[in-house]
Amino acid sequence: MSSIEELRRRRAEQIKQAQQQYNDQGNEEAQTVAKLQQLENMVKQVLTKEALQRYSNLKVGHPDKAMNLLMIIGSAIQSNQLNAEKKVTDEELKNLLMRLSPKKREVKINNNKNNNY
Repeated sequence: MSSIEELRRRRAEQIKQAQQQYNDQGNEEAQTVAKLQQLENMVKQVLTKEALQRYSNLKVGHPDKAMNLLMIIGSAIQSNQLNAEKKVTDEELKNLLMRLSPKKREVKINNNKNNNY
C-alpha cells in the first residue's frame, strides 16, 4: 500500500509543478503585453492625427511591420531623438515605412508575337 501512496504523492507533486510553470508562463505573457501597450501609448503621443491613422491601419493589415515601426519609434523616443513636442507626421511615417520595406523586384513581361507555343 505504501508504494501506491508514494506514486500518488509523486503524481500530485508533478501536477503541482506543472501548474506552477503554467502560471509563471501566463505571468510572463501578461508582463510582455503590458510593456507593449505602454510602448504603444508612448509612441501614439508623438504621432500626428494622420500618422496615427496610418499606424492603426498598418497594425490591422500588417501587424509585424507595425511592431517593427513601434520598436523603432520607441527607441527614438527613449534616446531623446523624439518627444511629444516634435510630432511625427504622416509623411515622415511613410518615409520610415518605405525604408523598412524590402525593395521589390521589377517584373518585365515581353510580349513577343513570334513565340510558337
